[in-house]
Amino acid sequence: MDKPPDYHRRIALSPSWRTRALNTLLRLTRRRRITQESDVSALRREYEEIDARCFQVAPDVQRTPVDCDGVPAEWITLPDSRHERVVLYLHGGSFAFRFPNAHAALVSRLCRRLGARALVPDYRLAPEHPFPAAPDDCQRVYRALIAQGVVPASMVLAGDSAGGNLALVTIHRAKAAGEPLPSCVVLLSPALDCTLTSPSMADYDGHDPMLQLSTLLVLRRCYVQSPHQSGKPRKQSPVWQTGARQGLSDSRLSSMAI
Repeated sequence: MDKPPDYHRRIALSPSWRTRALNTLLRLTRRRRITQESDVSALRREYEEIDARCFQVAPDVQRTPVDCDGVPAEWITLPDSRHERVVLYLHGGSFAFRFPNAHAALVSRLCRRLGARALVPDYRLAPEHPFPAAPDDCQRVYRALIAQGVVPASMVLAGDSAGGNLALVTIHRAKAAGEPLPSCVVLLSPALDCTLTSPSMADYDGHDPMLQLSTLLVLRRCYVQSPHQSGKPRKQSPVWQTGARQGLSDSRLSSMAI
């Protein structure tokens, strides 16, 4: 049997001053550890207040709230966005949090480079809405875009962290249902291993500016009762990016091994 091609490529990058400043902010705001007794809903409101204060979106970015088959979402467009080019972006946040401004700023930069517009669903969050609420919402939004006439070959499905998980789950569901698939899937530090047993989770615990293993264990219980409940997401031409000293760095290997 032929050996499968090795798509793994490591790129050495020097962090910008913005990245260093963001990492410092994340380390400061994460001092209060999340425990089983933490009020996740209250923390979500606090994080959204930080997001509103600390992150700004470029003035030429237009943000339009819409309803996609019952799921609230937001279109991100720029003056040069081409209508036919669409990025469906699924935001991260450990399935429990949202950062509207931070993700709108990130997605708008992608749109600027691609000449595209983007849709960011506001899928239901845990613990109020555990699995499978989030993947159900993302699947509904994907199907709604196809029903609205978006050509799959002109669509990119992307997500970071928990959103990377949801992106692969969404593409797996579409493939299993025989539905048309997007041109590619782009994963940014995807959270693909719900068992949290990969070596990088322990090796980089304390180095990652945002993710702590103890916190992820608590938030996982908010999302799924069992680490095996959500099943394994499947790949479909994925492109992924992770930091060299990040707890989720082994997930890039998981996406290739499945």
